[in-house]
Amino acid sequence: MKRGKTAVVMAWREGESDKDATVEDAGRSAGRSAVVIPVEDKTGAGPARTRHRGIVAAKAEGCDVVCIVDAHMRFDGLVIQAMARQVRRDKRGLLCAKCYHNPECSFDSAHPSGDAFYAGAEIHYKSSDQSGRQALVWKWSTDGVPGPRACVGGACYVFPVSWYYRVGQPLAALPAWGCDEEALSISAWLSGVQPELFNGRVAHRYRKSPPWKSAEHPLWKSRVAMLSAVVADERHLADLLAYQGRGGATSPEIDRWRLALLQQPRTWAQWRASVPVMPMASRIERPPRANYSADETKRRCHKCGSGDSTVTNTRKTGRVVLRYRMCSSCGARRVTRDTMAEG
Repeated sequence: MKRGKTAVVMAWREGESDKDATVEDAGRSAGRSAVVIPVEDKTGAGPARTRHRGIVAAKAEGCDVVCIVDAHMRFDGLVIQAMARQVRRDKRGLLCAKCYHNPECSFDSAHPSGDAFYAGAEIHYKSSDQSGRQALVWKWSTDGVPGPRACVGGACYVFPVSWYYRVGQPLAALPAWGCDEEALSISAWLSGVQPELFNGRVAHRYRKSPPWKSAEHPLWKSRVAMLSAVVADERHLADLLAYQGRGGATSPEIDRWRLALLQQPRTWAQWRASVPVMPMASRIERPPRANYSADETKRRCHKCGSGDSTVTNTRKTGRVVLRYRMCSSCGARRVTRDTMAEG
């Protein structure tokens, strides 16, 4: 039986000071038979398209599994090798690891928010981030139990090269910095592949701003490209684009991605019913959820892992209900969000 070959693809830009150390550590973690492919973004094409170039190069070198990483990371033990082994064993997969996201890029420090690590992500149908209103946007999860996730998160993702091509090479369609996680995760779900949190650790350097000029293309361009590819229902697409305040987009890469997704075993309607919180969600079994809605009490405490909490205060803003909670075990406080159905 022919042994598989892993490629570690790392997009980077001029001004990155941690590249060489990341290359060395990624190569060690991936094992001696792996190849590390640093790909420079000289034109400001963004990490998705730069990573896509690396995946094309990995395929040309005969690699069957690819791991995409950022250029400022560290890896615990042989975590990349172990993730690649699981993908080969299952002959499919989209995996991420627990991400320790802090200025020191270590496994001993916490993010400025106080969270020790992040563990994959949720996808919110309509939400917001630092760039404003966003549709189908990922949000960190702090549930450290390995297993299914709505979305990968943490800048280290492992998947088969053949699967990436089967779902239409989604990263090639994203013209800006952002949306890689949502693009890969939604494509995976539609293809019958469940994104998962792997029981391993990576560290990612937290920086308030990147050490290079701002991206030439704003985030919304990638967001619109993704919506145009994955949302097969015209009414839903129009609604989400209106929420973004943008029109649709088309390109040969978007069309290829969209057509490939239409050939997958699951549909957009099934994703919409199964993953996000929607008006009919209370009558649908839908693991894993993107946003927990009325099941928010089942979320685990990020300090002690307990699933029990009490609501100390509630605030409603429009359709969003914020619940201020106290962990019943350790007393840690957190805020959960519930998006109410329209009508």
